[in-house]
Amino acid sequence: MRSTLPCRRERPSLRMQNDAKVSVAALSPTSISLVSSDLASFPLYRVRYGTDSTSAPLASFVFTSMQGGICRLAGLRPDTDYSVMVYGVGEAAAAHEGGSEALLASAAFKTPRQEVGEVGDISRLDMRVGRISSVEKHPDADSLYIEQIDLGEGEPRTIVSGLVKYCSPEELQGRDVIVLCNLKPRMMRGVESRGMLMRASDESKTTVEPLRPPEGSAPGDAVRVDGYQRQPYQPGDRANRAFEKVASKLRTDDQLRGTYDSAVMSTERGPCTATIEGRIS
Repeated sequence: MRSTLPCRRERPSLRMQNDAKVSVAALSPTSISLVSSDLASFPLYRVRYGTDSTSAPLASFVFTSMQGGICRLAGLRPDTDYSVMVYGVGEAAAAHEGGSEALLASAAFKTPRQEVGEVGDISRLDMRVGRISSVEKHPDADSLYIEQIDLGEGEPRTIVSGLVKYCSPEELQGRDVIVLCNLKPRMMRGVESRGMLMRASDESKTTVEPLRPPEGSAPGDAVRVDGYQRQPYQPGDRANRAFEKVASKLRTDDQLRGTYDSAVMSTERGPCTATIEGRIS
């Protein structure tokens, strides 16, 4: 039951028990993967899972190893809350709970909604909500900031942006922003930048500000474009080429909403906005 499937970036909420770690990653509206570490050693492991509805029975299966591995659950319902429990099975379970099975960890997750709409170049961009946790001047470039941005990944990402002329560190500290996450990492004056902070500017580029997610957004929330599915590429050259194709059609409209070719950019809480009507880059 082991797999090397990659984990996608939209992260559901988790609940953990004991010291064991079980992470849940959404792969599609109908399947997820469990990534485990620090589980006690057992000859067998059982995974039980089901919807949060008390009337829904739990499904389960047994396999031989989950130490640092990945277990995939398929056949799930889109946009549905699930619970999952991982048990150790065998004689060693008696030392934990005095029975044949020992509960090692549990988690809760919600499968993504089923995507609708067409697939275009904009679908290939991984735009997410981020929160700036720290800002400092680049030691070798007067026009650049080095920002640490929480994207719901556990560790912040380093992003280098050219906002020194337009925003003070105090204005950026703690601010919620939109980050394009799957551009190919690049070195900027000796510092690797792993994404791009999306910003709006007027036509003369004298006023520039980061695009802002709606109130109540959380780090890692996905940004979608109305009428398009969200199917981002892995970070690299393909994502760079997709961005180059759509960049000229990214703008804020007369309602100051972020748009692509007039289609609104939003999270589940509402549209992404700025105070400037102009280009997004």
